[in-house]
Amino acid sequence: KASQPWLPVVIITGYGSQENQSRAEAASVSDFLNKPLSPEMIERSASKALEAHRKPAAEPAATEEVTIPEAAVAPVKENRMKDVAMFLAAPIYALVMPFVEISAMVWVAIRGKKKD
Repeated sequence: KASQPWLPVVIITGYGSQENQSRAEAASVSDFLNKPLSPEMIERSASKALEAHRKPAAEPAATEEVTIPEAAVAPVKENRMKDVAMFLAAPIYALVMPFVEISAMVWVAIRGKKKD
């Protein structure tokens, strides 16, 4: 929420408390749901989050400042490098993996025949 404030956030928890719900509301999350969930609850929450996202807030509410530990926020440069590496590796992986799988099956078949 701190890095992308326009993004609607819905918290789903099995261990919700009034304190956690208050903190979530202070952080401007769209909704706070406690388990067990029903399909209607999920649909209503998604509609509420999208509707709140479409309508600009008339008056900003006073909220307490939410701090995110530095360890939780990854540097953007590292993520981009990883994304580029995965983008370049994907075609190679897609081409090589069928051969690796076939080789493994042949190896298992040959090894199985030697035991017989």
